[in-house]
Order: sequence, then structure tokens, then C-alpha cells
Amino acid sequence: MKPALCLALALLLPLSNPAVSATPEPPEPPYRSSLDAPLFYQILLGELYLRAGDASTGYALMLDAARRTHEPRLFKRAVDIALEAREGDAALEAARAWRKDQPHSLAAGRLLLQLLVALNRIEETEPLLRELLEDIAPSERASAIASIPALFANVRSGRDAAERVTRALADALRQPETAPAAHAAIARLWLQAGDASAALEATRRALDHDPRSEAAALVAAELVGPEQPTAEALVERYLSAAQPPSTSVLLTYTQSLIRQGRRAEAMQWLERATREAPQQAQAWLALGLLQADEGLARAAHASLERYLALTEAEAARHPGGRNTALMALARLALRSGQIEEAQRWVAQLPEDAESLQPVTLKASLLAAQGKLDEARRLIQSWPAASAEQEVARLMAEVRLLQDHGQPAEAFRLLEEGVNRWPDDPDLRYELALAAERRGDLARMERELRTLIERHPRFHHAYNALGYSMAERNVNLDEARQLILKALEFAPKDPLILDSLGWVEYRLGNLSRAREILEGAFAAMPDAEIAAHLGEVLWALGDREQARRVWEAGARINPNNATLTATRKRLTGEKP
Repeated sequence: MKPALCLALALLLPLSNPAVSATPEPPEPPYRSSLDAPLFYQILLGELYLRAGDASTGYALMLDAARRTHEPRLFKRAVDIALEAREGDAALEAARAWRKDQPHSLAAGRLLLQLLVALNRIEETEPLLRELLEDIAPSERASAIASIPALFANVRSGRDAAERVTRALADALRQPETAPAAHAAIARLWLQAGDASAALEATRRALDHDPRSEAAALVAAELVGPEQPTAEALVERYLSAAQPPSTSVLLTYTQSLIRQGRRAEAMQWLERATREAPQQAQAWLALGLLQADEGLARAAHASLERYLALTEAEAARHPGGRNTALMALARLALRSGQIEEAQRWVAQLPEDAESLQPVTLKASLLAAQGKLDEARRLIQSWPAASAEQEVARLMAEVRLLQDHGQPAEAFRLLEEGVNRWPDDPDLRYELALAAERRGDLARMERELRTLIERHPRFHHAYNALGYSMAERNVNLDEARQLILKALEFAPKDPLILDSLGWVEYRLGNLSRAREILEGAFAAMPDAEIAAHLGEVLWALGDREQARRVWEAGARINPNNATLTATRKRLTGEKP
């Protein structure tokens, strides 16, 4: 049947059909349509004009028919015609006409609100939003309020939107039933506007009304970091009140912790999430990936397989997560030299030309079988669609070369990349580290100083340069300042704290060095931190404790070069 006839005939049918059951239901009253023959012809003519390319006439006929019949579907069709013709003002005219004709229609009001936001007419949304909330049933207002931030997510002036919505929600803020949702929505709007302080103040108010407000806690969890020290207290307030807490909040919080280098804390929260909500698949995935990064292969394997089992029945709903889990399991197998098992996991990945990760993994499998040239060609053949993807492709090839004993060729590629993309911070950082591995310390320092000059918030550069100076026992005062600068951006990062502890040791501040390194090792048990802490303990005369720390480090990574060299140098024993 032609679309125009479908639309016209649909107006003669009931809006819904009674459910079929064993007991006959009373017949619904017949749908009373004001559609007579002339109007039917007008609608059909409007659709035909539209099909012939005359959207203006088709729109005018449809809107006129809507006004004459008071038929919601015709008003909506007029809006659709205008939108398809990219005539925003015409779409707004039809939506206004519908709202005027049926002032208490939620469908008309919602459509008008969406169009006002899309057309960036934010100043007109405030009274309409207030009217819509009055028309919504009290039992549904909180959920309606919770949906507001998504509507304003992409407006040009987030501040204007936050201020106007706050005024529109004045009544909701005074009602106990809606106050938590209203404050949480305002918090999200301020976050979207880039005002973290206002977002946290609204979050605090939401939690004052309801300490278990998931929406408010999510805002605080996203803001956890050194620049907003009160955010973490708000998250902890929620976590102590909500039993069990939302998995979404826990995952967001742990992501913020990982960004700060607080991986041990993140793992503890993820372990709690899997204990308290063992059917929440996403928590198992996040935990497994973190365990894999920390070298906890057996635990990671179990967590990732648990995730795959939980999502197997609805695999189509979790394509990205399942692919991530499969690739992580393949990498774990590769690290332990289990090529056949790695191939088994890789074989379950779908063919996905848009993603570089599966290609990189397949290349690693080829390289592990001695087919390095073929592996490089596979990566090089991946079709990059942007400069960012070209950089990612180059970095994938660099890491492949580094992992398989080709540092000179990897360095050459990095130089080419930095020459082509001189403002890419990650490329220059990798070039600096590669120069250090080659023993070209002057080149390393030059690249890191250039990086700091061009990207002053790239804190890894401060830490790398400061640690290098501490390791060489040169320019220690500058090294300390560089590391302290890095800590301004990531104050609890155990690796940066390790650098600070090491420079304090070089400066002769042994007690301070011990305090810092013990905190870093507790936050992130790591073989290199263990090497440094053990050396400080040895210098302080606590040699038994130094040996215990080294043994703990060796259990984490028995092949760590720094730990092995430190023990041999200080004890004369080969570990």
C-alpha cells in the first residue's frame, strides 16, 4: 500500500486494539474521526505534493487539515514534513499550533520543547517546561525531571540552560517527592555547562534530601579528582547510604580512581561490586580488565569468563564488551605463550574493519609465530579515516616492533610520526621514552621539555623527566619540582609518588622517602616500587624488612630488571 494511503486509512482505525484473551472483553467505543471525504482528499493531496517535491504545499495542506480536524497525528505529520525539508521555523509553527489546539497534550508539549532546544531558543523553554511539569501526574514527575538534562545536553549555552531549568524547577525543588530528582538534574546540567563547583553544590543538596540518589552520586563520581576534592566525600556519602550501591556509580567512581593512578582502591571497589551484585556483568568486565593490567592473570581470566557467561544469552546487546573481553583473554594467553588458546579467543571475534584493536591482536599472534613482516603488513593495511586513526595505527606498529625485538625500527617510526604530527603529545612522549631506552638521554630530555612547553597539563612528562634526573642523581632540586608538578594533576598516583620517594632518597631524606614509598606500595603493589622501598629500608638499616619487601615484589613480577639489579647490588646475592 502507498505511504499516503496508509496514513489516510490509519486515521480511520482505532489507536489501539484490545488484547486477545479467553474471556471476551467489552468492545471499545468506536474511534470517532472527523475525517470526511474532502479532508481525506486534502491529506492525500498533501502527500502527493510532498512526493512530487513540493514540501511547502504539502506542509500547508497537512497543517490546515490538522487544525480543522484537531487530529494529533496530522499535527505530528506536519512537523515531520517540515523537518524532512529542513525548515525548522515551519516545524516550530506546526508544533505551536498543536500545543495551542491541545494545551494539555503532553505529546504536543514535549515535541515543542524538543524543537525549541534543537533550534537553540532556550529562553522559550522555561515557561513551557514549567507548564509540562504541572500537567504530568505527580507520581511521574520525578522520572520526567530526571530526563531533562539529556534534552539539553548539546545546547550552545549550557549555563543559560542550567539557569532556566533551575527556575522552571522552582516548585519541584520545594516538594519532598521531587526535590532529590530536581537537584540531581540541576547538578547534571551544571556539569554539562562545565561548572563543576555548581554541579557539586547541587549534588550535595540532592544527597541532603536523599542520600541514596543515584543520579546525584553519578555526577560526583565523574568529578572525583584533585581539582574537586569535595566530590569524593559526596560519593562516599552515597556509598555508605545505598545498600547495595548502584553498579553504575561504582563503575564511574572506579574509572575516576584509575585516572588518578589509584588502581588498588579501584580494584577493591570493583571486587565489592561483584560481591554485592554478582549478576551485574559490567562490573566483572571492568574488574577483569583491571586485573589483567595488574598482571593478575588467573583472577583476570576468571572475571572475564564470568562476564562472557553472564552476557552469553543476550550477546547481541553487548557486542563491544564481549569483544573487549575476548581480546583481553587472548592477550593473557599470548603473555603466557599459549598460542593455541589465544587463537581460540581471537577466532570468536567478529570481522570488524572499523576497529584497530582486533587487527593489532591478530598481528601479535602472527608475530608470536615468527611472522613479523606479515604482522606489520596487516596493521599497515588497516584503513585509517583520520589523522587520529593514523597515529593510532603507527603506535600499534611501534608497539609490535618493540615487543618483538626491533627497537631501532620502532624508533625510526616514532621519529617519522613526530615529524608528521609534531603536536601529538602521546607520540612525542613515546619518542622520549624510546630515546631513553637507547641511552640517548639528551634526546629524551629535549623531547620531554618540548612536550611540557607545548602541553603543560601533560603530567606524565613532568614525572618522566623528574624521575630520570633522580635515577641519574642529577639536578635533584629540579627533579623534585617536576615531580611535585606532576602530583598537582594526579596527587594520589602511586607511580608519581614512587618518583617523589626516590628523589627524596637521593636528597638524603630517608625517613620521608620511606613514608612516601610505603604509601605508594600499599596503594599499588608493584615490583619497581618494591625495589625502591627495599633500598630505602636497607639504607635505614632495616634489612630484614627490606628483604621482605623485595620478596613481595618478586612474587608480583620476578623478572623486573630494577628489582633484580637492586637486590644483587646491595646484597651480592642473585635472587
